[in-house]
Amino acid sequence: MLTHERCGRHLYRSVAARTHNPVLRGKYEEFGLETERHAQILEQLISRAGGNPQYVSPMARATEGMAAKLVESTFVLSGSLDVMSAEMAMLDAVVVAETIDRANWQTMARLRDELADGDLRAAVSGAVDEVLADEDEHLGWATTTRERLTMLQAKSSFAASAAMKAEEMVARVRGWLT
Repeated sequence: MLTHERCGRHLYRSVAARTHNPVLRGKYEEFGLETERHAQILEQLISRAGGNPQYVSPMARATEGMAAKLVESTFVLSGSLDVMSAEMAMLDAVVVAETIDRANWQTMARLRDELADGDLRAAVSGAVDEVLADEDEHLGWATTTRERLTMLQAKSSFAASAAMKAEEMVARVRGWLT
């Protein structure tokens, strides 16, 4: 969970720096700061439980690899004439990351219920109460925004025309290369 939150902060920094949409930039920056707070909360919980928040487990390494590919996927359309598709690639990465975040915090809530009463359970409970509400907001915003942008793109005659022109160009280039 901690590695995923840390990687999420990098994702938010990256997409905030590259988006052309000031509304998206504002949300990416806001959620990035909240994600940084979530990482700090997890570091404190791990320390409180007697663990080392700097330890990187094999699962954390796998999470880092997955997160790196997620960020990489947002660069595929960088420099594209189709700005909307580039924005959608970045938003899709946010939806995937937030889906995992929310699932992680829901699991933490279930784990809390298994802990014995005491300081650790109280700390986990406070963390879950604070962060799960943020994760609900993040995922809800990302999925709703994705839906809205998809509908806007589908209804846009310019987008349809640009997509058709792009397909024609790709076919022409393929023809040159074969």
